[in-house]
Amino acid sequence: MSDKQCLVILNSELQPLGEVWFDDDAFSHVMLGDDGEQELGPWIEEWQTQGLDHVTDDEEDGLKASRINLRDDDFSDALDDWLQTRGYVSLSLPEQAVPTWHLMQSAYEDPQERFDQVVSLRDQDDEKGVDWDKQYQILAFRLTPGADEKPVKKTQHAMPDKKVKKTTKISGVRKKGKKKSSKSLKSFKSVKSLKSQRGKKQKRKK
Repeated sequence: MSDKQCLVILNSELQPLGEVWFDDDAFSHVMLGDDGEQELGPWIEEWQTQGLDHVTDDEEDGLKASRINLRDDDFSDALDDWLQTRGYVSLSLPEQAVPTWHLMQSAYEDPQERFDQVVSLRDQDDEKGVDWDKQYQILAFRLTPGADEKPVKKTQHAMPDKKVKKTTKISGVRKKGKKKSSKSLKSFKSVKSLKSQRGKKQKRKK
């Protein structure tokens, strides 16, 4: 069974910009909202063809610059460094937590409160486990009349209030389709990534 993780990207004001998905630590795809498309879209398109600029500080060789391919084992580390140096905030969530995170964006008006709450739940999940389905139903009850009478169907892998944009596969890389609305969600996908052989990565936190 694969282990899917979602790296949520937020700006300095803790507003969500998009999500980078990994499957068994290997890059899978990226989903961006409108603001994320404007800020990060051009960069991601460049990474697909040219790789991600990454600078490492080696004790023997000193500073070393390289280009990291999205399919490389150390892409997630390079992405973390890239986001941090540019003032973005990244938050790593397990796949089952993502629908709850999406609903939180409607349940909490204060970005800091929303961020603190999901980080707290994520840390509890690491320590003793969290019933994410129950957390989803609690939030749904707060937002939807009658949510206690029947389960609320969870959305899968889509950012809130966004429609997934259709894409056309060309030479192993997804090419953007025509834009249908200003609220559309842009999805980038690479060729199937080779599974990473490294172990679990350190937690990504603010």
